[in-house]
Amino acid sequence: MFERFVNNSTNGSDARAEPRVKAGWSAQLLTEDGQRHAVKVVDISRSGAGMSGDCKLRIKQAIELIVKVPKLPDFVEDEVIQIHATVIYQTLSGGTWRSGLHFTDPTREQRRIFDAWLSQRGGA
Repeated sequence: MFERFVNNSTNGSDARAEPRVKAGWSAQLLTEDGQRHAVKVVDISRSGAGMSGDCKLRIKQAIELIVKVPKLPDFVEDEVIQIHATVIYQTLSGGTWRSGLHFTDPTREQRRIFDAWLSQRGGA
């Protein structure tokens, strides 16, 4: 199921199951053992996100992501969202880890916020 989110490097096509939009949001990642890591959410979709940072994670690792999402429509304030996710892929590029996350059990409010961003940015 999760393979659909990974870019298919053999033919160069983008094999993601859902459209994503660029984000650039500051976030903190919390691991099961209580470690905190500063990360950046680089893109989102309705069911997941791409992030970059210095932390090496395991595939299928459960994490918690605390994200500062700029409020629409004026971006003056941030909303803090705490969401559970699972790591579905990770690659190392130029010393930075790029990770793909699948949201697990997002709340109705979290879905509303992400859907608003996707529709605002042309991803829905």
